[in-house]
Amino acid sequence: MADLDRLLRPGISHAAADAVEPPDFAPIERRGVRRRRAHTVLAAAAVVVVLLGVAGGVRIFDADKSSAPHVVDQPPPRSLPAEDGVVEPGTYLVPSSTWSTVDYTITFPEGWRVRDQYIFDANSEQIDELSIEPFVVTKIYADACQGERGPQTQVGPGVDDLVDALLAQPGPAKTRVETTLGGYPATRVDLRVPDRLKTKNCFEGPGTGAQIWLNGPKNYLVLDPNGLLSIYVVDVDGQRAVFTSQTRPAYTSPEDRAELQQVLDSIHIEK
Repeated sequence: MADLDRLLRPGISHAAADAVEPPDFAPIERRGVRRRRAHTVLAAAAVVVVLLGVAGGVRIFDADKSSAPHVVDQPPPRSLPAEDGVVEPGTYLVPSSTWSTVDYTITFPEGWRVRDQYIFDANSEQIDELSIEPFVVTKIYADACQGERGPQTQVGPGVDDLVDALLAQPGPAKTRVETTLGGYPATRVDLRVPDRLKTKNCFEGPGTGAQIWLNGPKNYLVLDPNGLLSIYVVDVDGQRAVFTSQTRPAYTSPEDRAELQQVLDSIHIEK
């Protein structure tokens, strides 16, 4: 038996050596390295996302800040000069008076003139003159061609009272347009002298135009024989305000028409 042990011991030793050969840990180690790298990449990506979010937030904040409106203090409107003459460009306050039922502001570009503190014009006393006037109207001429040679018609206090009276007044050719002026609804009545009236013996003879109304010593309105007269009847919360503008279309340039409209659009009725 001892001899058998001696014979078998070398084989057993070799088998044991083969049986206890250490395992290969290289694949396991490689998987661990890959996991650690993956964790590192994910952590770095998370940091980048956070940093981008912070930077984006800063950019959005800056954009919101830069888009905030920049408030500029506007100078108060000026008072109209007491003397007739060309006014400096700017915004002026026109208080209510015998010529206007409301306070309003109006803005002039270069070259506009004021007369009697309520008549405004450009290209003064020239064929291409532009004009704007406010009025207080209580009556109109019964016939615009006869004018002061005929009677006058009383007009009620409402907006429609004046609009209806103008549309019914004999003489001018008329067009009615619904619009706004000074921030309030308005009806605009456009008047022209028709050809049949230009040769007729009107208030001052043939070719002298038509008289629309007279409401005081200077508060008169005449339609030029070559003119386009626009009468704005404004409804200021039930109170009637009246403004007019007049051009001579055959002689008025597109630039001057645009400037006249710009001044009309600048009117703001104060309440």
